[in-house]
Amino acid sequence: MGDGNETFEIRLRSGLSFTDGEPVNAEAVKVNIDYRLDPAAGSQSAAFLGSVTDVELVDDLTLRVHVSEPDPLMPAIFTQHWGGPGILISPAALEDPGVLATGTFGVGRYMIDPGRTVMGDHYTWIPDPNYWDQDAIFWDEIVIHHMPELSAALAALQSGQIDLMRADATIIEAGQAAGFAVEGPGMPIVQGFALIDRDGETEPALGDVRVRQGLNYAIDREKIARALFGDLGMPTDQMSAPSRSGWNDEPFYPYDPDRAAQLFAEAGYGEGFSFRVRIPPDDAFTRLTEAVADDLRKVGVELQVDAVPGNQFDQGDGSTNREYGAILMGWGIHPPFRMGRSWWLPNSPNNAFGTVDEQLVELDEELAIADAEVQEELDQRIISRVAELAWFLPIVIFGEAVLYDDQVVNLPWTDFASFPWPTEFRPAVE
Repeated sequence: MGDGNETFEIRLRSGLSFTDGEPVNAEAVKVNIDYRLDPAAGSQSAAFLGSVTDVELVDDLTLRVHVSEPDPLMPAIFTQHWGGPGILISPAALEDPGVLATGTFGVGRYMIDPGRTVMGDHYTWIPDPNYWDQDAIFWDEIVIHHMPELSAALAALQSGQIDLMRADATIIEAGQAAGFAVEGPGMPIVQGFALIDRDGETEPALGDVRVRQGLNYAIDREKIARALFGDLGMPTDQMSAPSRSGWNDEPFYPYDPDRAAQLFAEAGYGEGFSFRVRIPPDDAFTRLTEAVADDLRKVGVELQVDAVPGNQFDQGDGSTNREYGAILMGWGIHPPFRMGRSWWLPNSPNNAFGTVDEQLVELDEELAIADAEVQEELDQRIISRVAELAWFLPIVIFGEAVLYDDQVVNLPWTDFASFPWPTEFRPAVE
């Protein structure tokens, strides 16, 4: 970064190619930035690039990104750590984005084989012949199976059909008893619900902060975390995690159904109310939603749950979400400056109604130019303000775990990933 955090220079490795053979150069990066900033593309990355004013091509492998205000996130958002702008797509594919639904047009060790892939069932990955470091390709193919039923996945692991599987607290003990290794948890994820209708446009009750706070008091988070996540989870009522930016040691909403009922009554909803929530039809999400619904029912609140197929849930835009009072939230913990651009600032993609809180906006502006010694204080104030507004219903912090055959696979796991990347899998004996 240079010029007071208002210029960010990117220098590319020479000799890189996309999977389709197109060169990775400064012009390709500029095309990716322009594409994500185009409102017609509807890219969630746009929230992280909103301050970009100009992209200057210095030479074939160097570009400078100019921003309108200091942006300390620039070095991070152009990595694969956070996805978005750091995951480049061939400019040739961006001219016809429909090809991205079935093909690979990025930069990586492997690429999808469409002829041996059935969307929603299994995905076959083969080596990318254009990858710059062929010695870092360890497999002739990687096949990823979609198995939402963990018991079926464990049976496949035991029979040798697969070599590793995603695991949760309900299956880990059985997997270990069967002789498989376990790894995890990885990066902490906050799971719960975003109460997106913060002005009560679709669900009037949610427009009252007392109602949203009451919902938070009504949840027995410790019981839910223990029952559903075991040693992999811990209860939380805030958008951070221990040892992560902005964490507050004292809870904001201890379990208190009487306090919840009192707040509902003060807001004029003492006789109860209901609101709609949108979730994907995953077993783990369904169990969590049912547990939360049970607690809310005890204080007179009915969740109207709409389980939307996974691909439709992922593709839902703001207009889709505005039909609901809340959506399911599963979000890796990042610094508040980044999370704000995803969840609570006015233009963030998950702030479907564009709700504005001036205090959060001002704190964010302070954080953008803050020295390192005051950043943590500002992070805590932001997380505290988000909790006070009760724009979210966080339930549990957890990390993904993996059961695997350690005679076949060596499982490196980067500390910022919620799940180990298939591209990083290694043979157990190299």
